[in-house]
Amino acid sequence: TMTSQIGDLTFSSMKRTFEVKDFSQILPGHGGILDRFDSILFNAMVFGILLHFIQWWWLSMKKICVLGVTGSIGQQTVDVVRHHRDEFEIVAMSAGKNIDLLEKIMNVIHAKHICVQKQEDMEYLQRKYKDVNFYCGQDGLIQIATFTQLDIVLNAIVGFAGLVTTMKAIQ
Repeated sequence: TMTSQIGDLTFSSMKRTFEVKDFSQILPGHGGILDRFDSILFNAMVFGILLHFIQWWWLSMKKICVLGVTGSIGQQTVDVVRHHRDEFEIVAMSAGKNIDLLEKIMNVIHAKHICVQKQEDMEYLQRKYKDVNFYCGQDGLIQIATFTQLDIVLNAIVGFAGLVTTMKAIQ
């Protein structure tokens, strides 16, 4: 692999820098025992760093936006997040017309960004929940789905209504 060649060149560069022909005399004429393993040692180091990075990314808290949180898929997502709070956090969510159910979900999931379908629902919620940012309509859906801090956007909106938002989130 490429990392093996880089490892080989790295150890050769070290030998030139310190003016050493061989790293040991165990295998005379072959550059020493370390020369047989320099590429393997470098690969192990690169693999360890890569594994650490993957583990850090994979095990870090995933920030989620749930579009359509009051529907069946949205409610199931809330249930999963509730049982795995160390792995997932819903930071944004949207609801259509079921404001009563949305408020029940808001008592369980403390998302800071919420989009509703109607302007009057947004105004009602803004008066009641001062510490939450509310949005409404298609523009609001696009705003919450395109936050840069999101790891996952789950679109549970029925039919064509969520298509534009999903396309914007992918961009």
